[in-house]
Amino acid sequence: MSGLPHIKIAESVEVLLKIRKQQKRILAYDKVQRLYFNQKK
Repeated sequence: MSGLPHIKIAESVEVLLKIRKQQKRILAYDKVQRLYFNQKK
């Protein structure tokens, strides 16, 4: 087992980029950034 969660990301890449730009806290930005990178794979 790799230890990585297997989740399905419903948001599109464009939506994730928009949400990422709206984040004011680095922790929230990082969470959206990780979703964005997983979506691009």
